[in-house]
Amino acid sequence: METNSNNFGELQELKDMATLAKLLARAPFLESQYYFRNREALEEFAEMKEREERKVLLEREEKQKDYQARKMHYLLSTKQISGIYNSPFREHPDPWELRLQKAKPLGHQKYTAEKGKTSQSPSNWLACTSVHSFPQSESLPPISRKRCQ
Repeated sequence: METNSNNFGELQELKDMATLAKLLARAPFLESQYYFRNREALEEFAEMKEREERKVLLEREEKQKDYQARKMHYLLSTKQISGIYNSPFREHPDPWELRLQKAKPLGHQKYTAEKGKTSQSPSNWLACTSVHSFPQSESLPPISRKRCQ
């Protein structure tokens, strides 16, 4: 019985060594497959990132063009006068003319006093009422009653 168990142990060791030898023989192949999978994943990620960056750049450019069209809306053609982008010597109007037609005119920006001031705290009210904050003017000359000719 000992010989059977001894043979069984030797057989098991031989099988384990054969399996190990097979794995070692396949190791470069398995490593290359792992490397290529990771490399493909990295390349795919880089392409995706590049596409996203291009998309963001195109959106930014489109937004800038829309803003320019809103600023230059006054150059749009009318029924009476053709605009600078709608030349009578062309068969079709310039693409900017079409963009100007779609754009909404840019409104006037109102400057508020609050934007110019740095702080609006109640403790700062003395700084604005100091003598140096108001312009100093000399007394005005007397008004003459003679009519100007």
